[in-house]
Amino acid sequence: FPSTFNEILKLKGVGKYTAAAIASIAFCEKVAAVDGNFYRVLSRLFADNFDISNSRAFQYFSGLADLIMPEKEAGSFNQAMMDLGSEVCKPKNPLCHDCPLQDDCRAYSIRKATDFPDKLKITKVENLALSYQFIYHQNQFLVKQRDTSDIWKKLFEFPKDINLEVIPHLFENEKLIKHKLTHRNLEISISKILIEDKSTFEKLKNENEFLSFTFDQAEQKSFPKPLHDYYIKYFS
Repeated sequence: FPSTFNEILKLKGVGKYTAAAIASIAFCEKVAAVDGNFYRVLSRLFADNFDISNSRAFQYFSGLADLIMPEKEAGSFNQAMMDLGSEVCKPKNPLCHDCPLQDDCRAYSIRKATDFPDKLKITKVENLALSYQFIYHQNQFLVKQRDTSDIWKKLFEFPKDINLEVIPHLFENEKLIKHKLTHRNLEISISKILIEDKSTFEKLKNENEFLSFTFDQAEQKSFPKPLHDYYIKYFS
């Protein structure tokens, strides 16, 4: 069985916390077994509001733990910190008066223990439906540039909501694309529409102040990824 944190971490299904706990308790390696209790104790002890949801949280708080971890008995230190976090330094109503670290706790000294760690602000994920029209004539298609509001600021996109009832055209197909942004789930519908008559295509373009791009011209501009992938397939 591996005896160091880095080697234990290579085992299938073993995460950083488990690897650190085994390495420190079983093999006396000086490594912090950082978990939720550790985050809370260290955050309050140093009055440090580093976001515990950050992907670097384990590394960051491991660094803080190294500042106070003894050279020997790392396993005992980790177990003590776990117990302290679960029994005394609780998320709500911490028992500060019973805490052995009270004299050194910066959050307690400024009477803000419950303000740490920094509360994660969860942004609600929004579902958003978008409908586009890929209107083309031979090797050109219509586009417009987005403004600076909402998503995809200043990127180019296909037309939307164009009334084609009085315009000779051929509806070829419709494609549904699902795309995820940080706080948005997008469902994008793209209708592929052919306008065979060049003068009709140009009239639609001018009346709506669109631009028309060839593939090479489009590749010099910036499009949202799902729209870029769509026209790439059209020209391939």
